[in-house]
Amino acid sequence: MKLVARVASNFLPIALFGCAATPAAVQNASRAAEKCDFPDAPGAPAPEWVCNYAAEGADVAVIGTFGKTAAGLDFQMDHAEASARARLAREMRTRLVNKLEGHTSTMGTGAREALEKANSTATNTFTDEEMVGARMFRNKLSPNGTMYVLVGFDRDAAARNMKRAIDKAVKSSEHDTTENALWQKVQADQAQEELRPRATTDDAKPR
Repeated sequence: MKLVARVASNFLPIALFGCAATPAAVQNASRAAEKCDFPDAPGAPAPEWVCNYAAEGADVAVIGTFGKTAAGLDFQMDHAEASARARLAREMRTRLVNKLEGHTSTMGTGAREALEKANSTATNTFTDEEMVGARMFRNKLSPNGTMYVLVGFDRDAAARNMKRAIDKAVKSSEHDTTENALWQKVQADQAQEELRPRATTDDAKPR
C-alpha cells in the first residue's frame, strides 16, 4: 500500500506558484503540440512533460529515468530521481556559466583566463547534494517499465540556489582579483534579476 500511495500521489495535479516565462519554458512549451512518445518505447504515447520538460510551477526541470527492476517501485523511483538531480545540477551549472560568459567582453585583458578559472569554480558550486528545494513534479512508468520523473525548481527555489552558488563563488575567488571581479558582476546581475516583477504564463502548464 505504501508503494501505491507514493506513486499515486505524484500523479495528482500540483498547485504551485505561477511559472515565469523563461526562454527555456517558452521553448519547451513550443514543442507541446508535437507527438510525444516514450524514448524507450517508440510509438507509445507519453505525457507531454516527458518531451518538453514542462510542468506548472517548474521554472527549470529535467528528466531522470531508471529501468525496470525487481527491487520495486520505491527503489526505481529513488534512482530515477537521483539521476534527475544530477542532471539538474549540470543544467544549473550551465546557466551559471552562461551568466559568466556574458561579461567577458567588458573585462579586457585577462578576461579569458578569468573565465577559465570561473568555469572551474562554477563546477564546484552546484552539486546535486547541495541543491535545496528541488522536487519531483511528475512521474510515469513507460509500457516497458522504465520510470520517468520530472524533477526541478520553482522560480523561488531556482533563484535561491543560483544566489547561493554565486555568493559561494564570490567568496572562494577572493584571492584572484580578476576572477572575483567577474563573479561580482554576475552577483550584481542576479540581484537585479531578483527584483524584477514575477511574470505569469500558461505556456508551461502540464498536459
